[in-house]
Amino acid sequence: MILSPFYLADRLMKLNNFPKPLFTKNREQVTQVVMDLNAQYQTFIHYLFPNAKLIVDNFHLVQMTLRALNQTRVQLMKKYHPKIPPNTGC
Repeated sequence: MILSPFYLADRLMKLNNFPKPLFTKNREQVTQVVMDLNAQYQTFIHYLFPNAKLIVDNFHLVQMTLRALNQTRVQLMKKYHPKIPPNTGC
């Protein structure tokens, strides 16, 4: 799901109206947050947990790398073997 900048701005405005002193001490004590590579989450994480470092989830990092390798493999196969139909395993 891709969030538009307007959606994010609206959510941040609602967070600003939330009573910030509530749980602020607990949120400031959070030092690490594990997340996937969705850039939209970073805005919220930095707002909610200002002292936290973002840690990328290894699963999503490996998944992104494998997708990129597979796309490159498919492009090379199309370039050098254009007569082989897709999804034949060769």
